[in-house]
Amino acid sequence: MKNAKENGQQVNNTVDLLDILLDRDNTDPIVLQDESGKTLSFAQVAIIPYDTGDERILYAVLKPIDRIEGIADDEAIVFKAVTNENGDTVLRVEEDELRAIDVFDKYYDLLNVEKEELKMIGNFDYGQLQAFADSIEYKLRIFNVRVQVKTIQFGVEKSRLVFEIISPHSIADLMRYELDVKACVPTNRTVKVVAPFGNERQFAAEMDNEQALDPFCKKALLYWLKNQNGKATIASIQRNLSIGYNRAGRIMDSLQNLNCVGMPNPGEPFSKPLPVKLSMDEVEILFPKSLGWED
Repeated sequence: MKNAKENGQQVNNTVDLLDILLDRDNTDPIVLQDESGKTLSFAQVAIIPYDTGDERILYAVLKPIDRIEGIADDEAIVFKAVTNENGDTVLRVEEDELRAIDVFDKYYDLLNVEKEELKMIGNFDYGQLQAFADSIEYKLRIFNVRVQVKTIQFGVEKSRLVFEIISPHSIADLMRYELDVKACVPTNRTVKVVAPFGNERQFAAEMDNEQALDPFCKKALLYWLKNQNGKATIASIQRNLSIGYNRAGRIMDSLQNLNCVGMPNPGEPFSKPLPVKLSMDEVEILFPKSLGWED
């Protein structure tokens, strides 16, 4: 098999293939057709954004479920996501062997990313946020618009991705394209674009959180930074924010999941103070008043 047929489609042809690929909850096989029209099923391994310097390409690493001649049982195939003349996403096998190897290397690199490298993003539903960002970047490339994530902000009910346009286009150009950002969403969450945002080259996309965050999360961080030398404990916010112990514990859990507060070492007591991993300025960036946070 050299190329997946350009009219090869997902079984559910009312959904763009890109949305299926970016849906982390999807466990159904990816179904394509080869050049002879034979239907082949694949299990999804990974989606890898690849930056060549001139363009950013999206690759899908898929493992054949059906037996394919010349492909070992444990071997995966690198597909390049492209857009056909109808505006639909189709997959083509990457025939450049060196490029395919490089994509595999990037996949293994992603598996080894250290948690500290995600400090400003945290691990709060990181996969969904990244898939959302990648899907918006991919859709905009159809219009030859290149963007990059400038800031991620957590909200009580929703989170926000702030993008910066890095190609020679403006917000006005972007809005003239009438981009349907809802088509970019890998889940059924509510999304809207806020434009312009900050300046003429930035716009924001907002998405509902799967679980609402406690509105006292920011208060807890500010209290620990101002009054506890950046040391976080459940008991301190229970007393000083006048909340119950269980609620204070949930706030601590949420902030640890956001990678804003450190985790205890194995065997350490739960009462031991933990480090706050943000500065005051970073707290204001990640927990803005515009998304429901009070000081």
